[in-house]
Amino acid sequence: MSDNNNLIFYDTETTGIQRDFSQILQCGSVLTDNAFNSLGEQDIGCAPLPWIIPNPRAMLTNKKTNLFNSNVSHYEMILDLQRQWKQWTLDNPGIFISYNGHSFDEELVRRQFFWNLLEPYTTNTNGNGRLDLMLMMHNVVCFFPEAINIPLFEDGPKISLKLEDIARANNISADSAHDAIADCNLMIDVTKKINAVVPDVFNSFLNISTKPGVMNLLNTDGFLALGEVFRRQMFRYPVVFCGGDPSRPNEIVFFDFQRKF
Repeated sequence: MSDNNNLIFYDTETTGIQRDFSQILQCGSVLTDNAFNSLGEQDIGCAPLPWIIPNPRAMLTNKKTNLFNSNVSHYEMILDLQRQWKQWTLDNPGIFISYNGHSFDEELVRRQFFWNLLEPYTTNTNGNGRLDLMLMMHNVVCFFPEAINIPLFEDGPKISLKLEDIARANNISADSAHDAIADCNLMIDVTKKINAVVPDVFNSFLNISTKPGVMNLLNTDGFLALGEVFRRQMFRYPVVFCGGDPSRPNEIVFFDFQRKF
């Protein structure tokens, strides 16, 4: 990754957790350089669409009921979001950073760009990259536990990867958690802490935020070590890249050295 790439931390607050039926009510984005210096931010919100039924539990969590009376339409918010992201990456590609975004936030953003007849793929086109900090945290807690204090559940040695739990375990205030801009700043603060202790980890994940970066890593000599937290427990996998089908570039094959036959 070029040292000139800017970082775009973003988060959403929504009417629910179903990707196909929930609506973004608030989206926060913070633009920084590679040293995490803030270069700009965007905090936008809108009213629910007439046919959207907000989930009560989601509203109790994010407390965005004030947006129900917003005079900003969903279309206006989504259009402003895409315009800002494109402006920030016009002269130089950026790395879009989220927390659990690959399975949720980014999926909602893409769907809602599409709903509004906008080009849905912004975070991984025109040289841009994408990084899910939760996936990075899986590897941090498995291989570099000294980088942060790992939050544990009271009922046993099980790990919490909730952003607010990680922040509080590392003396980072999470009082405003579940606000999109506040969560962006939590991501930045947690990333700063990890980067200060094990900078190679964050840099390696930046380097694999694009498809060419992933392929460069896979074609290096040796094996890879993958970390995963599943059902709040740690798992470590030593794997080696075996290849893939050229007609399906998003699918690759690994051999797990721990597999027993």
